[in-house]
Amino acid sequence: TITITDMDVSCDCTTVTPSDTTLKPGDTVYFDLTFETKDYFGPVNKSFTVFTDYKKRPEVQFFYLAIVGQWYNGLKPDPISLFFLPGKKKQTVKIPNKVFDEISVDYQILFNDHFTAKAVNDKAGKDEFLEFEISPSPTLPIGTNHSSLTIGITDSDSEEKTILTIPVKLVKY
Repeated sequence: TITITDMDVSCDCTTVTPSDTTLKPGDTVYFDLTFETKDYFGPVNKSFTVFTDYKKRPEVQFFYLAIVGQWYNGLKPDPISLFFLPGKKKQTVKIPNKVFDEISVDYQILFNDHFTAKAVNDKAGKDEFLEFEISPSPTLPIGTNHSSLTIGITDSDSEEKTILTIPVKLVKY
């Protein structure tokens, strides 16, 4: 058994919370990382350190990279973030393809179960768009809930992957 004893972030712009602080063999821990981007633009490289009581490796450093305010490969979601007030049933996100012969959704990751994301168009030729339908979960907890949708997109020209993360804020009274 390993216990997370402390955590340290590289700047005041980041908060990190572990899903659990006690890990038995075979367990997995997830980290809820919030990065406040208001003072940043362009490529940003940050880190956080996890301290444990495990003598062979008492600390583990994690790095994360963000490109703030720029849309890599011209893939800019519309809208760039989602906000749900009570009563709002669903919203659509479109990602126009203005550069490549074709793009396709490689994967999508929902940070938590506060909403569902359904790919309406998972492939888009030039001047077409990828499309997602986002709906709040019926079991959304009361309060202001922060989440995100991460989409991996592959282009047919180079087979490179572009990763987009779209913030999702949901409110329930």
